[in-house]
Formats: sequence, C-alpha cells, structure tokens
Amino acid sequence: MDAPELLARYQIKAAPWIQLGEFIFAGEMPAAQWREWTQTHANPKGRAIYLEHLFTSGQRALAEQLCRENPAMLLALGDLLADEEVDVNGRLGIMVVLEELRGTDLAQPLASALLPLVSHPSPRIRGDAATALGLTGSPIALPPLLALAGDADAQVREVAADALEELRETLSEA
Repeated sequence: MDAPELLARYQIKAAPWIQLGEFIFAGEMPAAQWREWTQTHANPKGRAIYLEHLFTSGQRALAEQLCRENPAMLLALGDLLADEEVDVNGRLGIMVVLEELRGTDLAQPLASALLPLVSHPSPRIRGDAATALGLTGSPIALPPLLALAGDADAQVREVAADALEELRETLSEA
C-alpha cells in the first residue's frame, strides 16, 4: 500500500512528525503536500529538493544532521549547488553546512561531486563551486581551484583565491 492510500485509509490530514524514507517533516502537513513529497522522494533529484526545502524553511540544523548521517544526502549538496534556480537561502545553507563540516572527513567526498561545476557556464555556479571546494578540505580541490584562480570572471578569480587560502589553511591543520 503506498502513502496516498494509507492517508486515505486512515483519514490522515496532518501529523506532528512524519518521516518519508530519509525525509523528516515536523508540523502540520496537508494531504496534498504529503502526496507531492511522496513523488519528490522518488525523484532522482529528490534529496536536493528536500535539502533546499530545509534551507529555505529555516531548518539548516536538520539539513546538517542529515548530511552528517547520510553520505548520499551530503552528495546531494552538489546537485543543489549546480541548480541555478536555488535562491540565496539555499546557497548560504549549503555553505554553512560545509563550514560546519570543515576539518572533518565528512565533506571530502563531496569534492569529487563538485569538480564538474568548475567548468559550468555560469560564473555564479563556478564561484559557488570554488567556495564549496575550499570548504571540503580535500586535496583534490587544489588543482581546480588553481584553475579557477585564472578564470575569465573577476569575481570567480577572487572567490577562488579566497577558497585556495581556506583550503591551504585546512590542509596545513591536518
């Protein structure tokens, strides 16, 4: 029996806490919204959509907790960062989570997922990728950051220089 059938069968209109696979929701959720999330959960980009929801609804701490506990959720940050439609709250949320994970081994696997973003056509995405790569603390981030330090866009060059400094600091502390 799938979730919409369960909702109908038990006449669930809202619940104080619901978990759908990896997704955790607190507070009231109408049945229509629940059905939407059951579809999103099955979407290959579902984790990224869910993380964006957490960031834009002020639940950054839950996003961080889930990224710490689930490597697949952490890797979804790369998908989210690649999406040009993600607003400033989502982008800041990503960076705050990475800042919290800085100095741990948790963020390092994300560096590989971020590498394709270094050649993204959008300077905004390249700049965000540079910042995120610097926060991963991964040595594999060094060559792409050096490349971005010579980017055609002045802001990307500046962000890459800052990210290189951040990365070198992290690597020297290790």
